[in-house]
Amino acid sequence: MIRLAVVWQDALVERRYQVALECLKMHFDVRDAFFVELPKWQLALLGGRALFCNRAVRSNAIHGGPRVMRAKSRACEARLRPMLNEIDAVLLLGPLYCPFAHFPPPKPYFVWADAMSVKNQEESYGRWTPSWQHRHRWAFQKEIVQNALRVFPFSEWSRQRVLRSFDLPEEKVIRSGWTALLPVPDEPVEKNLDEPLVLFVGSNYVRKGAYTLAKAVPLVRRHVPNCRFVIVGNRGAANAPLEPVEGLEVLGAVSDRQQMTDLFRRATVFCLFQEYEPAGHVWFEAMGYSTPCVGTNICAAPEVILEGQTGYLVPVGDHEAAADRIVRLLTNPAEYHRMSREARALYEREGRWEIVIDRMADHMKAALE
Repeated sequence: MIRLAVVWQDALVERRYQVALECLKMHFDVRDAFFVELPKWQLALLGGRALFCNRAVRSNAIHGGPRVMRAKSRACEARLRPMLNEIDAVLLLGPLYCPFAHFPPPKPYFVWADAMSVKNQEESYGRWTPSWQHRHRWAFQKEIVQNALRVFPFSEWSRQRVLRSFDLPEEKVIRSGWTALLPVPDEPVEKNLDEPLVLFVGSNYVRKGAYTLAKAVPLVRRHVPNCRFVIVGNRGAANAPLEPVEGLEVLGAVSDRQQMTDLFRRATVFCLFQEYEPAGHVWFEAMGYSTPCVGTNICAAPEVILEGQTGYLVPVGDHEAAADRIVRLLTNPAEYHRMSREARALYEREGRWEIVIDRMADHMKAALE
């Protein structure tokens, strides 16, 4: 059995992907799984001039700036070196540092990531990274992927961006797929249209489109007066609070997993009107609970929100179109229940961890032969 070390991007990724780790252990002898953390003083020192920018840019630099990425790569290599004789390969989940600081790497490694920097900043999400930082981050990630044995972006949308940005051969970049992070029931969930609930789950209200949903609420309630709306997630430090809207409840961040699974179980429609979302786990969470989705027609959304099958797609920022699709779902029971079944069927076909890991493991084993 191939001996593998797994390197998480950070503590959050480690916590969220434990089910993936258990699936990896069915294919590989996982010798270690860890993430690299630098002292706070070192992060502040490496943040450079970004420390004098707004909070979003400052946080971005401290946790994923190029100088921080290189320092974490050195620390990761130091952690891996004593075990080089005990492993055959490394799997890196997240592109914010490399398993090895020196190339060629002493052991082959794979990169698994939802998204990476792109060469043309106009294609990137500019709210995250200023131009002077973007260039260096892209150059560093180019080193990471060019020296990797295989790269596994979550979505086909991300895969095409990686191919364009880093000039890699087609066979080296393989779509892994992705799935829910919350527990999903073993059986489909029966939905109740008599008590309609529209659920939004996403941190950073601008990027995920919470303001679009808030504008759609009164339009939907003209046609479905008893419809309730719930927004879950941090709004983001730089974003204004949502104005009070009748029928809309803003819960903020919810850490209780039972509360979250209860919300998904009760939700009639799930919405995420993202400006940018490489691969939303929440879509598969909603579909695992047999919930049709309404989202924007960009990024990876069209890979899971199949128009007229598992949900509807609308243009970015178009609250009128969003309201129209929500009303269409809530006022057409036969159509709604058909799409509810198809949403669950898509989860069954594409959204289980064992499906994702089986696909990756086959390619990893073939590459190491």
